[in-house]
Amino acid sequence: MATELVTNIAGVNVLWQSDSKVEMDELRVLFRYHRAEAPLPGCPVHHVQYLPVYESYQLPSDVQLRWEGEYLGQCEAQLYTSPSTGEDILVYSNEIWIVHNRREGRSLCYLYSRRRAEGRIDRHAMKDAVIILLHMVMAMYHRYVIHAAAVELNGVAHIFLGESGHGKSTLSTDLVMQGAGYMGDDLVFLYEQDGVAMAGSLLSDTKMI
Repeated sequence: MATELVTNIAGVNVLWQSDSKVEMDELRVLFRYHRAEAPLPGCPVHHVQYLPVYESYQLPSDVQLRWEGEYLGQCEAQLYTSPSTGEDILVYSNEIWIVHNRREGRSLCYLYSRRRAEGRIDRHAMKDAVIILLHMVMAMYHRYVIHAAAVELNGVAHIFLGESGHGKSTLSTDLVMQGAGYMGDDLVFLYEQDGVAMAGSLLSDTKMI
């Protein structure tokens, strides 16, 4: 029986479902600063469901390959689109398939599973797919994800860009020790809300200007 977690991330209501209690517990920890009792009014709603197998999904006959290559330097990935269904399909390492449907406002994440001889089922880790999935969902609603650190100072977000190891985390930590509010040191969402430029993270949302 699937359970649901309601979150509001960068002004988008994202509703998460999975039949795995372990996965839902991981999502509750990851999005602990974005949990809500119900979808916030006036915000778009997007449904995300985790499924245990990908064999049940067949690529539509009219799919077109939009991109392929290494994702984050880790493994090969392909991104397809289907004009007839309105779906974008990301095939990641042949063990994670993420199907986004813009028309219906939903995403299905198929995680490769195998049943062992003793009956136990090994399922690909959900955490390996959540950030990839979140990137694409946010882009649907014009929230753009960058690799950066961010702090809040006097009600304004300050964002630090740079490659890994160039001091983003150190700089944000030093500013927090001087009174800034810590927003995060990995992912930042950039978006506009009611005419105001905003920066969000997995911890909080703050005005940029």
